[in-house]
Formats: sequence, structure tokens, C-alpha cells
Amino acid sequence: MKAKNLLIVFLIVVTVIENQFAQTLKIGFRYEPGILFGEQRNENFNIPLIFSISGNLLIEPWEIFNFEIRPGIVLINDEYSGYELGLFSKIKILPSQFFLLLGANHHSNIGTAHNRGGSYEKGIFYKGLGIGLILGSNSFIDLIYFWTSDRKFAYEIDMDGLTYSRIMDKEVKSIVKLGFNITWDIF
Repeated sequence: MKAKNLLIVFLIVVTVIENQFAQTLKIGFRYEPGILFGEQRNENFNIPLIFSISGNLLIEPWEIFNFEIRPGIVLINDEYSGYELGLFSKIKILPSQFFLLLGANHHSNIGTAHNRGGSYEKGIFYKGLGIGLILGSNSFIDLIYFWTSDRKFAYEIDMDGLTYSRIMDKEVKSIVKLGFNITWDIF
């Protein structure tokens, strides 16, 4: 009897939520150029991220809040390239067309090697915070700042004569990406 009552209450709550908060599901495409800010030997460097694309799946339980899943790929050079998977939440700033972004991105760096250096084959977990602008019902742009505590992604070997004297790591300080999004309603 108790299980039956719980089931009835659950069905009533789900029906009310479904009627009050229409859920939307969207699928789309994202192009996000950016800049990787790095450091090696106490010197700063920048790498432009020109080819960074992803698909996106948006789940919108409420009009002002949604979840976004982003599987993608970044192809830059032999030191920083690989697959990415991100999970983000967007919170609309009422009553404007702006929104806040909060999320995480996992970059699976493709390892390479040659006689003077290479890149580490590893996963790098980024945290991200950003702001965006809704351009229409199916398009938006955003600017996201990413940071990580696992900073090493590539290395160089400093050769001293016939021996390898030391390995100098290249480290990510942060990444800034500008995202252009187009989505289509599934239901």
C-alpha cells in the first residue's frame, strides 16, 4: 500500500513538473577558437587554438537553466591536440539575454615524441567559468576561461653534447575560448 501511494505521489509530481517546466532537448555544433597561455623555463608563450570544434547536446529542464554536453576535438600541433568532453551548466541572467557558464572539460592529449621532445599522452581536467549572450532561440556565443592544476602537456629535451642533460616541461597556465553555437530542437 505504501509503495502504491509513493508511486501515485511521484507520478503527480512528475506531471506537475512536466506541465510547469517544459523540457527542451537540442543538438548542435560549436566552433570555439581560443588561446592557450603557457609557460616554459619561466617564459610565457601563447598558442592559438584555431581548430577546435565540438557537438553539443543541450538539456533544458527550465527556461533559465540548462545542461550542456560537449564532445569535441582540438587539432593544433603535435604538442597540444586531442579529444575533449565537456559538461557545463548555463544559468540565464534575468531579464537579459546574458547567461553564466560553469563547467568542466576533459582534454585527452595525444602523445607524440621525437629526438628533441614531444607531448605527454594524458588527460587534462579543466574547470571553466564564462559568460555568454543568447543571439536567438537556436544560437548563442560565449567566452570561457579555463584553468587546471595538472599543467604539464609537452616537453623539450635540452641536449648537452652527446648526452641529454635535462627535460623541460611545457605547462598550461590557462585557456580562453570564444564559442559560436548553433542548435536545433529535437523536442
